[in-house]
Amino acid sequence: MMKDTLQKVFWGWWVIGVCSLVSLYGAGTLHYGFGVLVKPIVSELGWSMALASGAFSLYRLESGAMTPLAGFLVDRMGPRKVVTPGAILMGTGYICLSEAKTVLPFFSDHLHRFRI
Repeated sequence: MMKDTLQKVFWGWWVIGVCSLVSLYGAGTLHYGFGVLVKPIVSELGWSMALASGAFSLYRLESGAMTPLAGFLVDRMGPRKVVTPGAILMGTGYICLSEAKTVLPFFSDHLHRFRI
């Protein structure tokens, strides 16, 4: 009985449910999780709280500015052609961020280290 009921639910509602869970996880770990990570970052690197928080503020500003462009590209090119390079770029950025020891690479795109 329960299996029949679950199979009758429109598949779009399953997509919305999964996207909501992924969004909830992302908001909890990335946006609100920074408050947990800021003190270890400040103590490890010896920076001021304002400096570390400024990087997060810059991230939020950049994210708000780039979201319309990302939506336009997804609309024109399709999600696969946008998500794949975006994931590679994001992964590269996180790898570079793990090597940041000074303020400049922490604020910049970090890709200058890999240029030949």
